Amino acid sequence: MQLSITPIQNETFSWDLGVNYFQNKIKAEYILDDMHLNIWNESNIINRWYMGETIDNLYSRQYLTVEDNDSPYFGYVLLDDEGYPKRNMVNDRLLGNINHDFNMGFNSNFRYKNFSLSVLFDWRQGGVFISNTMRYLTSGGLLKSTLEGSNKEDIFQNESIWVGGRDETHGGLPWSGGNPWTPDNLNNASFIPGVYEDEEGNYVLNDGNPKTTIFITPKEAIYKTNWNYPDNWMYSASFIKLREVAISYVFPSKITENIFIERMRFSIVGSNFLLWSEAGKAGIDPEHNYFIGGGKFSRGMENYSIPPVTSWGFKLNIEI
Repeated sequence: MQLSITPIQNETFSWDLGVNYFQNKIKAEYILDDMHLNIWNESNIINRWYMGETIDNLYSRQYLTVEDNDSPYFGYVLLDDEGYPKRNMVNDRLLGNINHDFNMGFNSNFRYKNFSLSVLFDWRQGGVFISNTMRYLTSGGLLKSTLEGSNKEDIFQNESIWVGGRDETHGGLPWSGGNPWTPDNLNNASFIPGVYEDEEGNYVLNDGNPKTTIFITPKEAIYKTNWNYPDNWMYSASFIKLREVAISYVFPSKITENIFIERMRFSIVGSNFLLWSEAGKAGIDPEHNYFIGGGKFSRGMENYSIPPVTSWGFKLNIEI
């Protein structure tokens, strides 16, 4: 849908405004020999189509929690005997859909005598995408935020939380019985909050108690709470982008007619000036939410994309 209006127009000044709206919803009406189709599968994330449903939904394995309503540990994350979160390998959960709810464009052109200013905004609303860039940076411990774990009070019902740090300054804890991996004087013991089962099947709280806690290295804690947990690196695909700004000047006919030119216009054009988005804070352009590799096209998975770049250019239009 497109709409164009001219709110103001006189001999010296005019304002033209254009708006376009686009919405696209596609359902999988029929899938051959199956009730669903996996389009791509990447590190615990699946783009899966179900027959009769909207395409491009993202699914993921979820972590197991205590489901007994009468248990004092109801909702707590279940850990294995190594202190790592257990994952549900049977049922998937819906993360979201990668497609936008709608796209809108706004083009505004102001003219004063021989000068004009044109501004183009692009608005895309809705959808989610996964950032493989942030996944690798976080899981590999390359971000400042991975120097220490969480200091939140409610830590037991969030599988993506770990407690501890790289050293004592950053929240590291003393090792119980000595650290087999690093020098004993390096207090970097960490743990993932939750509960695990003892030999009799009773829940044991993994809360930092030196006698009962399964301590792990911060490297293990960072990796196990991020690599297979896409919520940590899932972003909204919504954004507003100042896509183009152009300043133009049309040369007077008394100048151009002497050089046998009917019309001549000089423009300074700039693109990608500003980006408003959740992912923009991490230097990621949500418009580049695709990954090509391994013989597949993974739309909805950003992978080491180049940050938004502003460009300038000059344009000369000549009509003879």
